[in-house]
Amino acid sequence: MPVSNSRLLIETEAQLRELIPWPGKPVKKIESLESQSLNYITHAPFMVTTVQRADNLIEVKAYGGKPGFVRVLEDNTLLIPTAPDESFQPDGSESVTFAGCLFLIPGVNETLRVNGKVKFVSPSEEPGQSLHQNQAKPLAVEEVFMHCAKALIRSRLWNNEGVAGQPQLLGGHPLPGEPVKSDRLDDLGRSFIENSPFLFLGTNQPGSVADVSPRGDPPGFVKILDDRTLLIPERRGNNLADNLTNIIANPWAGLLFLVPGLNTELWISGQASVTTEPGLLELLTEQNKTPLVGIILSIKEVVLKPGKALADSGFWEPETKIDRKSFPTLGQIFRDQLQPRGLLKETSAEEIDARLAVDSREKLY
Repeated sequence: MPVSNSRLLIETEAQLRELIPWPGKPVKKIESLESQSLNYITHAPFMVTTVQRADNLIEVKAYGGKPGFVRVLEDNTLLIPTAPDESFQPDGSESVTFAGCLFLIPGVNETLRVNGKVKFVSPSEEPGQSLHQNQAKPLAVEEVFMHCAKALIRSRLWNNEGVAGQPQLLGGHPLPGEPVKSDRLDDLGRSFIENSPFLFLGTNQPGSVADVSPRGDPPGFVKILDDRTLLIPERRGNNLADNLTNIIANPWAGLLFLVPGLNTELWISGQASVTTEPGLLELLTEQNKTPLVGIILSIKEVVLKPGKALADSGFWEPETKIDRKSFPTLGQIFRDQLQPRGLLKETSAEEIDARLAVDSREKLY
């Protein structure tokens, strides 16, 4: 499908806020890890990080292991195991950069976002720390935020049996045993996107923050305009629009796609823009709801690779899914996070959950 030459783009935050009004101070964002966040991390076997590289590409990378594989140090720092040859440093002169993290627990629709500053050190620089890996990435936490369940509900990620055992759904192409890089989509990359109901979106506002958040819909919700251009819907949410404001300030984004049942990842990064062009937004209509804006990504790099983190975490294995009734609800988490700050004093967890359930039903799209 040819890309329109008459895109209507949002170029300032003021233009964005005419469509998506500022919701007010984000009270759900907290500045440090507390008991509910620590509990989430303890149960999480999978996470992704996002950081901007020296070549401007936004790298979205997955990590996996046994629940609790990411450790928390006493000074509000996460210690993320990394591979021996991994390097996330933006360039040779810098050792510190902003990074965003997103934790997932299979079977739980809510996700935990943790943002902060990160640098790479060897275990010898961390006295008393014992790691199985040769390196670790410490992240000094500056922002903690629980995402609601909408992206996972829309994607039905935990209910989807996926394409495992059905290679014809990916065009019959064999999946790569090693990373395959390109500057455009090939047939396998196209099939992967067409079968993907879920992705992680990473953006960065230089000198300020990096964000990664979940995006989900029925498979194929990301539209392929041509082999170097993607169109991503921006569904209704909390109106903070962190990723959109980041893109307006810094026109780069990264995507990490998953296909249920496959231990394979598709990472794509390039220059991004926010569009209001009606002809493009109509392509993103779901359940008779057309989003107010969409994200256009002009592809610079594509990597299809084995999903080691998915395999290490047992992400798709039925036994990895948590018994949802054994884990705190989002209402319980919000109550425990906000009551110490003087909020929700007279509101029970059950009342919060009831409001969230109504919001998920009535404002899913």
